[in-house]
Amino acid sequence: LRWNSSAGSSTYRFQLATDSLFVSLVVNDSTLFDTSRSVSGLASNTLYFWRVNAKNSSGVSSWSSVRRFSTIDIISPTVSITSPVNGSTLSNSLSVSANASDNIALLGVQFRVDGSILGSEDSTAPYSVIWNTLGASNGSHLLTAVARDAAGNATTSASISVTVSNSIASSDLWVYQEALLPTWISTSWGGTYAFNSTEQSV
Repeated sequence: LRWNSSAGSSTYRFQLATDSLFVSLVVNDSTLFDTSRSVSGLASNTLYFWRVNAKNSSGVSSWSSVRRFSTIDIISPTVSITSPVNGSTLSNSLSVSANASDNIALLGVQFRVDGSILGSEDSTAPYSVIWNTLGASNGSHLLTAVARDAAGNATTSASISVTVSNSIASSDLWVYQEALLPTWISTSWGGTYAFNSTEQSV
């Protein structure tokens, strides 16, 4: 933070606070010879107020006008998958769930399977999505959840490894074959007729 020099001054006092009355001081430094002061370790997403006065052998000046600034939110959300557990064997449809939180406000959680989006982002706790594993290949898959906040911070959970194992009985497989015979048109009757479809099991 920088300010203009004051003619005849020997040192400056710099104050930084979280309130405009400077009751809750964060920095109170009266040893400054330069017209700037670096600050660090500030809380994210916080409004700060600062001011300066000058000192010489004749005394101390009045305070400068109060300036303010806000820090951005740099804290990422936390997220972890709670169900299913790592190493599970899955079939059919099931709920994938996660716990997530943020220091300010969480916008939502997006679930992923092998890096691909699974369903819509869930913006309301408890965070979950239905996964129909019949649409996935049998074998190993990785589940993750991505939580994001309004400041654009995002966190991807640790991945959960699961195995999809769906069995389909051969008696449940049917092939439906549409009759490909051409339609029969009778010019004398003025009608159009089509053969019925045939159904065949394999």
